[in-house]
Amino acid sequence: MRPCRLFAWTAVFFLFASLPIRAQGNIDWEELWKHVKPFAQNHPMSWMNDSLSFTGIAYDETRDVLYVVSPHRVNNGGIIMTEPRIFILSADSGHIRTDIGRSAHPSRMGLGGELPVPLDTMNATVGGNLGFAQNRFALYRIDVDDEGRIYACNLVNPLWGICILTGPSTSPCDPDYLHQGAFRVWRWETPTSSPELIYATLNSTADAIGNQNSSEMSYTRWGDAFAVAGKRGWHTPSGGPPVLRDSVRIYVSGGIWGGASAGNNEIAVLVEDTRPEAFRPDGDVPGGGKLSFRLGVTIQLPIVAHASHGIAPGPLTASQGNISRELWINRNGGPVTCIEEFQSGTQSLPQTWSPPGQGIDVLPITLTGPAGPLAFFDLHPMYAQKYIVMADGIPSNAQNPLQANNNTTARIVNINAPQNAYRVFGATPITGSRLTEAIEAGNYLSDVDVKIHWYDPIQAPDNAGLHVVMFVLMGGNGIAAYRDRGIPVVLTSFTGNRTTSGVRLRWHVESEQQALHFRISRADGQGAGYRVIGTVPARGTT
Repeated sequence: MRPCRLFAWTAVFFLFASLPIRAQGNIDWEELWKHVKPFAQNHPMSWMNDSLSFTGIAYDETRDVLYVVSPHRVNNGGIIMTEPRIFILSADSGHIRTDIGRSAHPSRMGLGGELPVPLDTMNATVGGNLGFAQNRFALYRIDVDDEGRIYACNLVNPLWGICILTGPSTSPCDPDYLHQGAFRVWRWETPTSSPELIYATLNSTADAIGNQNSSEMSYTRWGDAFAVAGKRGWHTPSGGPPVLRDSVRIYVSGGIWGGASAGNNEIAVLVEDTRPEAFRPDGDVPGGGKLSFRLGVTIQLPIVAHASHGIAPGPLTASQGNISRELWINRNGGPVTCIEEFQSGTQSLPQTWSPPGQGIDVLPITLTGPAGPLAFFDLHPMYAQKYIVMADGIPSNAQNPLQANNNTTARIVNINAPQNAYRVFGATPITGSRLTEAIEAGNYLSDVDVKIHWYDPIQAPDNAGLHVVMFVLMGGNGIAAYRDRGIPVVLTSFTGNRTTSGVRLRWHVESEQQALHFRISRADGQGAGYRVIGTVPARGTT
């Protein structure tokens, strides 16, 4: 495997600074495919036409497909009903994979191209309370674990008891925020398996489904940021036979509603419920059976009112029964922050963990720009390279949500080096610039995922090698896949130091093929335009 190939490096020269210059890298992206709202009702992607009609994506490495959640609302004689869909797209072409899956939708019952959604989310009445906004989001986010099992959740925003006024203080509460149910997580073993309800918000003793007066979670909001990591494995207790345990950890976080009396600065970590079946609660949906997950840890974020709209779990470490990992979290418009997750191997569940200080690390907005949902990936351990993928979602004009949103890109940050040397790779092309779509102020619909793949000469005759593919979903704008373009130069370092006579630049490349020269550009300050100040001949073939 080779390092990801970089296209160009530029440095911003602050003439009043004496510190080493920081360089910022860029990846040149090519569009593999893109879907925008087709509007024609007979189009295969016509499900994208509804407002807020695609809310989450997840890449499945085991099957090389992309899952897309479409909540989909139907107005049946004034009664709002739901027909959520989870479509299966080819990762390389974006076409619907009709050879995978088993639809539960009445129009395509049993056919491929979709996951079978939970039947209780289909055509549910308002009284069913299966999700936020009159069941508008009975299915909302999706993710895949390390062995290819699929997880989806609804959105509950806020969970209970908060009245959002529709006008003056004497006006009634907004009905969209009154018809809500418990936060739920479903799991599919395969794309044709019937989904199993594995978790629903429980009461304080974790033996029944919770309500507004009793819940093991804080009541303000859950189900916005959603991430899954882990897989099953055999565990051998002392003196006992091997037992199959599920190490999957499900991360759920809320956000801050601008008009609410309370904010949510917590992350809930759901883990396998290892209690005997008789002590586990029943699901609150038909045929729900026993729930198999429970609240394991409540992480109280050290940053006041910094609730997460994005969660990216890093590698997990287990020692003497204790579990720890780095969690990258973010709210739209706020800094991307790394905190420590910890679960004691000796204390009973659920536990509460308060990470020390202000977090392990922070990516300042001045370095990354605005960011929303996150994803984490790393290369083979021999390279020891870790990366964060982040998606935009902030509107171009936060004061005017009707203005088209041009912040519909995603970018990569290499987080392996110390913060002052982080590489921020260039953003993908703009996915679209239609009107913004918002669940609430400061939380704009977007999702991102990533694929790492070695393309052989047959798959990519002119561009073989290791590539990063970015999957970007921007609510109301589109869904797209971008692959880093093959570049003739593999650049591994770039430094600049001020001297008495000017600035000394040094860079190192691993290879140069079909390269003519290096072009050096300069800007006189942050936000200023670049101008070319010179070139250096390349030593590779031209």
